Amino acid sequence: MNVAAASTGLSQVQVQQSANVKVLKMAMESAEMQQEMLKEMIRADASVSNMEQSVMPHLGAALDMYL
Repeated sequence: MNVAAASTGLSQVQVQQSANVKVLKMAMESAEMQQEMLKEMIRADASVSNMEQSVMPHLGAALDMYL
């Protein structure tokens, strides 16, 4: 077995694994940022709904249907 070839192969595998880990970390960070943005959007939507209800509480309380 050629020791130099094995060493080179092992080094290449380690570099590839390191790159894969970095890409996965970037993907996780991106997902976490998207999660926080989604939470913020949901909170903003809830506060708008609460504000609308406090301004006009009668809206949406009844449904008129005519057949």
